[in-house]
Amino acid sequence: MAATAFVRDWPLVGRLEEKERIARARRAGAAGVVLLGAAGVGKSRLAREALVEFERSGALTMWVQATRSAATVPLGAFAGVVPAEVRSDDSFELMRGCVEALCARAGPRELVLGVDDAQLLDHTSAALVLQLAGTAAAFVVATIRSGDPCPDAIVSLWKDAGAQRLELGRLAEHEAGQLVEAIIGGPADHATHRLIWETSQGSPLYIRELVIGALSGGALENVGGLWRMPFRPAVSASL
Repeated sequence: MAATAFVRDWPLVGRLEEKERIARARRAGAAGVVLLGAAGVGKSRLAREALVEFERSGALTMWVQATRSAATVPLGAFAGVVPAEVRSDDSFELMRGCVEALCARAGPRELVLGVDDAQLLDHTSAALVLQLAGTAAAFVVATIRSGDPCPDAIVSLWKDAGAQRLELGRLAEHEAGQLVEAIIGGPADHATHRLIWETSQGSPLYIRELVIGALSGGALENVGGLWRMPFRPAVSASL
């Protein structure tokens, strides 16, 4: 069966405790939560899942994706959420105008801002995130890749502004197995589970790419209702 027939948006596995910690931080009035972890551990996915839940509870959610290219322009990451009319040559007035505009958009609702790869933000955008976290009207969920340098304002989120710092590790072996079977939609034999676990070392993104690649290449097949991987799949271009 083609890989495209399987789950594209794989389920959130092994992160229920972390998801609840984010919710508790919001209920407790924290400035936000900063998720740290290596590439592929599911920081972005967890942050997005948290924002979906907050939106269901009535919050206005906004998602900002930081990139290296956007970092060359002040407020580049916020180009899609800050109104075009908010402009000023004075940095203080610019910051104040941005905070007021975003909070005004939320109205009586709480504003929940998701910031992905916050370590890549330009200094002006990072300062805006810190300013928003300092208001009672906003809650920030930011992701950071471990080991990468961060703007001082982002570090200040958990050092000074009251945001909680939550480090994400890789999935345990049984959690990795749950993810594999959720992607393929059925049970797999022990040898397949063991091979995927040893190859991925619990990285959710690696597991997904490995399984999808194995399906596409014919290395993963359903034999009598049990998925088996009789040979090691070739490494895909994405991996």
